[in-house]
Amino acid sequence: MTEIEELKKLVEEQSRLIADQTRRIERMEAVNAIQNVMSKYAAYHVASEQEKTAELYCRHTPGTRLIFNGDIYDEWEGVERHFIKRMTNAEEDLAGRLYLHDMLSPLIEVAEDGKTADCMFSSHGCETGWNEDGSLKALWAFNRYHFVFVKEDGEWRIWRQEMHQILNTPFEGKGWVEEPCYDVIGTAPQYLKDSTAAMEDCQPHRKTKKPYLALSTETAECDAHNLIPVPPLPYKNSDPERFRDEDDTDWHW
Repeated sequence: MTEIEELKKLVEEQSRLIADQTRRIERMEAVNAIQNVMSKYAAYHVASEQEKTAELYCRHTPGTRLIFNGDIYDEWEGVERHFIKRMTNAEEDLAGRLYLHDMLSPLIEVAEDGKTADCMFSSHGCETGWNEDGSLKALWAFNRYHFVFVKEDGEWRIWRQEMHQILNTPFEGKGWVEEPCYDVIGTAPQYLKDSTAAMEDCQPHRKTKKPYLALSTETAECDAHNLIPVPPLPYKNSDPERFRDEDDTDWHW
């Protein structure tokens, strides 16, 4: 091998090394960017900044989907339904009410090609419900979330979301061993139920085929015990088909 050939080989090896290190750095930067998005999500949520929350989601990428305890909202129109319409109506009067869902235990797996990220977060927070007499009731609220992020317009945005309730139990009272899932919706004031029911364009598009299961005093079967959502594993290719499941509509990238 001539000196020029050896030099050419060295340059090629160095180029491959630089490209590999660049991809690794980009993936590490992606983890930080995604954590920042989730911190914004938590901050906007507690402040009831619904339009700012919606902007964290994909607007143009087909297959965007939100699932909250089995209620499915599809595409950007579903993002608007849930946040800008439903949540704005539900949280119109926040006097004495708090809905805090800080994101903890981040598990973020960025694909080797750097185009998508499969993520899981836990949330230990609090919510406000109502007593039978209409007074406010303090609740602990623990959830687990599955997110898929994609790059849209150069920014990491939420493409997929699943929220699995673990427990929603009174701050003062029996606790999760006796009352793990307080009926927040059933005990809501009638005017709030009526106003939500009257808004057809804020309802979920459909339900999941398999119900989401919160903690129960009657059975050990619940999503938390069954490792649902499944913690993400490292993966190479961002083929969107890996994220398709039985609750999907017919979308294509």
